[in-house]
Amino acid sequence: MYDNLICKHPLPDGSNPEGRGFQTKDTDAQRLDTYTITAEGRLVHTERDWEVVPKEQRPYPNATGWRAARGCMRAVNHRDVDTNFSGQISFYDGSIDYTARFGNGQLVGIVVGQEWHT
Repeated sequence: MYDNLICKHPLPDGSNPEGRGFQTKDTDAQRLDTYTITAEGRLVHTERDWEVVPKEQRPYPNATGWRAARGCMRAVNHRDVDTNFSGQISFYDGSIDYTARFGNGQLVGIVVGQEWHT
């Protein structure tokens, strides 16, 4: 699996990150969660709780098999939590890869490609 990443910080190639959907496999969740690199350079995780959807509100309320599970849970109580992350996260949108480096919870920088050169 992967997680979704929203980047609100400027990208190093000058492209506009607004409205672009990125994916990453470098976060802990790996269950289609959402992370955001804020304009201020923090990595924020959108956490949520789950609740059971009443049967009559499900897309296939009388189904059996795999369709019975469709729509049986919904995310509630969304909250943004600063991860205070230190390390590297690679993210991509299908056309280009970026790597963001964080130290003591703060973005150090973003480079195009997979590796930082030291």
